[in-house]
Amino acid sequence: VLINLVHNAVDAMPEGGRIILGARRAGRFVELRVQDTGKGIPDEVRARIFDPFFTTKGSAGTGLGLSVSYSIMQRHKGEIEVSSRTVDDVEDGESTGTTFTLRVPMVGGESDGAVVEADDLGVRDLPHDTARVLVIDDEENIREILTDIITTGGHEVFVAETGPDGLSLLDDNRFDLVFTDLSLPGMSGYDVAEQVKALRPGTPVGLVTGWGATLDRRQVGVHGVDLILSKPFKFDQVISLVEEALAESKKSAG
Repeated sequence: VLINLVHNAVDAMPEGGRIILGARRAGRFVELRVQDTGKGIPDEVRARIFDPFFTTKGSAGTGLGLSVSYSIMQRHKGEIEVSSRTVDDVEDGESTGTTFTLRVPMVGGESDGAVVEADDLGVRDLPHDTARVLVIDDEENIREILTDIITTGGHEVFVAETGPDGLSLLDDNRFDLVFTDLSLPGMSGYDVAEQVKALRPGTPVGLVTGWGATLDRRQVGVHGVDLILSKPFKFDQVISLVEEALAESKKSAG
């Protein structure tokens, strides 16, 4: 989360500026701050800044950076807030800029008496509840987004850029779920799904596509596809599919 916020701060200051990092204890929380001296964020943008797939960077941004950061903070029972001042908010001599504040609950150790126990944070029993997921996609940003989401959910991810590269990983690895893009060069997602089922018949395959609403579910099932992940996908949707696949895998093993 901190790395993501620092990258955003750098992007907000194309002509240079200052980034200030701060940390302090605030009651039962540790409070972290990332502050920049950029141009600030307008109110209409700030209201949507944590929405999935919302971006002001055009084709250069995925719109999932702050959405994933928000989800990470929620899963750790923390908070993330943003305050900002644009040129319309400041008077002469005042500076513009944005401040992100993170509040993370303290766990164990020495404190002022306000301690959050580890069990209260929903700590998973790893590696027993860890799914192994293979992501096959020729778009780097989609691979990175799915990797961020799935690893944030406490699972392990392997990635491949092409169908053959992904299938080669099946030779030596067992996966609880395979996500493959539909429009892969040279070898379509349907081809990948059929090969996965030939190599690992019990492994569920999810098709990642922007055309999910137009696909016939029964027809894609003929190709070995078990589920469809439609773009734009949401954090909770991806995690839910991974955990369902893990549950089915454990049931089959039992």
